[in-house]
Amino acid sequence: MPFSYSVKHMKFASWILLSLVLCACASTKPKPQAASAKSSSTNSSHSESPTASAQNSKPQQNAKESQETPENSLEPTSPDEPEEAFRSIEASDLRDSISSWIARHPEAEFEEAARMANRFLRLHGYPLVLDARRKVKKGQTEVKIVSGKKVFHFTSGKELSSSPDICGERFLRIPALLVNQNTAALIHKGKEYRFSLKGFQREKFRIFRGKRLISTIFAPEPSEPIGISANGKSIYLKFPLNEAETIGWWQKVAVFQPSLLDEEPYLTLRVQNHRLYFDENIEHLAAQEFEVEEGDESSFRWKFLPSKLVLELSSRCDSELKKDR
Repeated sequence: MPFSYSVKHMKFASWILLSLVLCACASTKPKPQAASAKSSSTNSSHSESPTASAQNSKPQQNAKESQETPENSLEPTSPDEPEEAFRSIEASDLRDSISSWIARHPEAEFEEAARMANRFLRLHGYPLVLDARRKVKKGQTEVKIVSGKKVFHFTSGKELSSSPDICGERFLRIPALLVNQNTAALIHKGKEYRFSLKGFQREKFRIFRGKRLISTIFAPEPSEPIGISANGKSIYLKFPLNEAETIGWWQKVAVFQPSLLDEEPYLTLRVQNHRLYFDENIEHLAAQEFEVEEGDESSFRWKFLPSKLVLELSSRCDSELKKDR
């Protein structure tokens, strides 16, 4: 009986030992290669050093900086795109260009000559005269005009008058076109550079019908108008031509306007608030009749006939100048 019990016990113990061995073998069986690679990759990404991470981020940062432009960067403008300065520009040769063309085409009709004059006007600009007294600071000898990133310098004794005029004006003569009442475009080498007229003073005319103010027009230079449009929205100015080159053509034109025979050759410049151009209507060439009206000391007044529109010019030495003193 004891021996039988001992044999059974030994069999049971052997079975348990065999089960333990099998379990141990199963636990030491190698895992699939893919799983091992995935684990290795995950571990390496977590174990990457801060130094290596910073080095990898630098190329991305450099690429971002290289795409940054001067417009959106807080850094100073790069030397490749400097603020362009012009120390001297060519004066408008509008008068010479028109006169030379007429000399080469003496048979041209008046309308054709005025049409060509407008082409030259867009190309060369009008010799605009501005009073820059407010732009010239004490001790300075130049005036600056800014258009975008471009700066134009005009020097005393050249484009800018070297000394004040009778009422303190400092006249600046530049080739330009009027864009609107507050903006002009400087013409340089056939290109337009817009700038603000703020701070510049100009000859100002006011047009009345009776006591009602119809319009206010700024002349491109100190001048006396030779007429007013019927609606009171435009004034007419003389634009003299070179007599030696255009006298033959002018005599042919005067056949249609006998009153012009005693005049030197000219074209009619039509000036409005937002633009100026040469009038192609020969009926607007001759000066209109007018009467001088008495006014106060600060203005001059002319009544043009037959429209009876009154043109008023403020005196240059008026209250506006007294503010500057």
